[in-house]
Amino acid sequence: DEEALEAEIVAITRNWDDALEAAVRNVPGLAGPAMVWSPGFPASYREAFTAAEALSDLPEMLALEGDRLRVRAWRRSDDEAHVLRAKLYRRGTPAGLSAIVPILESMGLWIETESPHRIATPDGGAIWLQDLEMRRADAAIGFEGVEAAFEQACAALWDGRAEVDGFNRLI
Repeated sequence: DEEALEAEIVAITRNWDDALEAAVRNVPGLAGPAMVWSPGFPASYREAFTAAEALSDLPEMLALEGDRLRVRAWRRSDDEAHVLRAKLYRRGTPAGLSAIVPILESMGLWIETESPHRIATPDGGAIWLQDLEMRRADAAIGFEGVEAAFEQACAALWDGRAEVDGFNRLI
């Protein structure tokens, strides 16, 4: 089939920037920022995430203020029920693992892997995106029910607006 072959050739020759340009067409308000930020995404990020996933990360990065931490919980379609992933976003320097581990452990989570990505900003600065894969040993995690509470709690604990203690397991 000639059409199928042509579509396959197009897919093979499409690079990450082409995929970003195609994906951003369906997201109002991100076309300009996505194309300006595109060169800043390092090869490590491009290998780990699709261009469509970058469109979920970009609003988080655009919303960063000062050295505050932003958190986005997420899951891959093939993740097991006891797996939770989170992306940490921070300007300038990454969040230190020695600071973030106690916060996550107080919620009953164990960090399995961490993948840091330094994203160059259009103004010459940098945003660190740290992708964490975490597990909960004692139970499945109802992702849809915990996503927003988890993100807000992590930011509050990081900023010192809440205490790091055993009550965080209730989140």
